[in-house]
Amino acid sequence: MKIIAANRDIGSAAAMTPPLRVLKEENWDVVPMCEEGALAISVFEKGGLTPRTLSKRELNLEEMRRILQSENPSVVIGGVSSFIDSSGRVFKHHTIICKTKSKSL
Repeated sequence: MKIIAANRDIGSAAAMTPPLRVLKEENWDVVPMCEEGALAISVFEKGGLTPRTLSKRELNLEEMRRILQSENPSVVIGGVSSFIDSSGRVFKHHTIICKTKSKSL
């Protein structure tokens, strides 16, 4: 199982640990991101997706998920825009859940 995390915000990365653990236990490959633009695109390229329409302009992550899902329906499962951690804090964070095409990067 490969978890691909692109996150420069250490606090957000730490907050993602509980939901990532659950998804990993359920055998999902997960791409969590808190930033928009090129960083997210490079992660999708490493994950085996082809984001050809994404490199032409900056998109927010929700738009990105919709485009990727329409172009790769068997790969992109869905996404969540926020979650509540174990201490009750709400995080505005977009996570795109996908099946990766390769097991290694």
